[in-house]
Amino acid sequence: MAREHAFSPGVRRILQVYCDRMYDPGREDRTTPADIAVADRMSRAMADGPPENRFGIGMLIRMINWLPLIVMGRFSRFVKLSVEDQDRYLEKLGSHPWRPIRLAGVGIKVMTSIQYWQHPKVLAEIGVDESELLPEIVEDKG
Repeated sequence: MAREHAFSPGVRRILQVYCDRMYDPGREDRTTPADIAVADRMSRAMADGPPENRFGIGMLIRMINWLPLIVMGRFSRFVKLSVEDQDRYLEKLGSHPWRPIRLAGVGIKVMTSIQYWQHPKVLAEIGVDESELLPEIVEDKG
């Protein structure tokens, strides 16, 4: 039986809050991560992947949620922090002296960046024509 999502609703919520903070354009006329449901897109894309990958990435996302205790000394989950504290947390996460913590943030950032920046609405807003990215695929379609 095929899975629709790789992650539980709770993990997708953590991931969506993370994406909202990382990729918020700060302008009303731009596409936000919530508009294109980045967390759901990532979860659906990974649904047919190996169970070990789904488990590992799900645990990594949960770890990001609980790391404010180590990174900021705040006994609170990432999703419960204020917007200002979430921004401060992500900034500290990227420059943490302990490499495994820093790599956890980088790993999630890379995966979510792919899902956000490859969306056609976002590409159009930043002025990228999809045909410029993969011309051989566009030629095959037409």
